Amino acid sequence: MQENYGYPVDTVLISPDLKVLGHLNVEEPAAMDPHGYLRFLRKGLAEARGEEIETPAEEEVAPVEGMAALVLRPDAASGSVLDVIQRRGFGEPSMVFYPIDASAFAAGGTLEIVVRMGASRPAGRFELCAPVGDQPGYLGPVETLESVGQRQTATMVYEFPPGAFLGLAAMPAAGSAEGDSNAFLATITVRAR
Repeated sequence: MQENYGYPVDTVLISPDLKVLGHLNVEEPAAMDPHGYLRFLRKGLAEARGEEIETPAEEEVAPVEGMAALVLRPDAASGSVLDVIQRRGFGEPSMVFYPIDASAFAAGGTLEIVVRMGASRPAGRFELCAPVGDQPGYLGPVETLESVGQRQTATMVYEFPPGAFLGLAAMPAAGSAEGDSNAFLATITVRAR
């Protein structure tokens, strides 16, 4: 590929009649951004079908979802997240991750997350993520609420070690359809040891 394009290529879209519909340079920002990569794939599919596709201006592209860490301290041991879960289309992430910084609790403590779902039909799935294994910075689910239905409340409790960085993953539960969405409120509280 490098001989044909003069630089390394990460992805090449080829039609059934072997026509090159597009290529993505490994060093282009779109190759590292999920939204940019999805635009690249949709553009190639539209070209293969002979359809026109509008390319949004770069500033119109939605940022990757997520938020800054919710920082909990002994003098502010509670916080909340109010957001919406949505089953997105094929190739688009439906999970949102909310970092939780509880490192100010020198002796560790008990983290409690109370999740309340809104009035819409789809249920939510929530995972409390904490350090697992011996890889520093690797988080994995340690508590899971498989399905919290409309207007329901559920709770997760976890004893965390000193200096903990945790996270809450929120996504639609199994059985939801594309486009389904529902609001949720997660109240996160730490009780120090």
